[in-house]
Amino acid sequence: MKEIKTFVDQKMLNNTYVLVNDKEALIIDPSFSSEKLEDYIIENDLDVIAILLTHGHYDHFAGLEVLGNTYNCPYYISEEDEDFLYDKSKSYAVKLPKQKPELYPNNVFIIGNFELKTIKTPGHTPGSVIIVWHNNMFTGDFIFAKDIGRTDLKGSNPRAMENSLRELAKIEGDYNIYPGHEESSTLAEEKKYNSYLNLYVK
Repeated sequence: MKEIKTFVDQKMLNNTYVLVNDKEALIIDPSFSSEKLEDYIIENDLDVIAILLTHGHYDHFAGLEVLGNTYNCPYYISEEDEDFLYDKSKSYAVKLPKQKPELYPNNVFIIGNFELKTIKTPGHTPGSVIIVWHNNMFTGDFIFAKDIGRTDLKGSNPRAMENSLRELAKIEGDYNIYPGHEESSTLAEEKKYNSYLNLYVK
């Protein structure tokens, strides 16, 4: 069984995703509340093998320590955003995680039964990444349905965001887009209707 389950945190409308492959599970961007997520894990008898972060802002890792302790699993972040986990002024964190992260290897990597790929998308943060699983992109705060992430925060870079959008526009084929907030979309829809991305579509 392969499945993607979405949990929406009501505090800041964050999306947390659980990826299921047979009985193994990955959690992407754990936010403030995790009760429904944990119930889902128990009800489906899943083995959580890792937690993946798209970037280093607190609303996307607020549940990290609780879930990491519950499932005794590692978590991953990009090398460029690792320092966000140690600096409240960058991550806007109320509480910083005690456990040190694993860093994403370049491009394609395997965790358990999952074959994944990361695409670097600096702009919203220096180390923002898209996590790709099959034809699904988990984009964090890089790109949303008809919108993009903010570039006026500490560590943000508008020029880097433009370059990341330019590279995304080059990707061929269609993908489901699962963003860090709001509804899902597809790459084809965003190339057509997202005014920020459409600028770079040839």
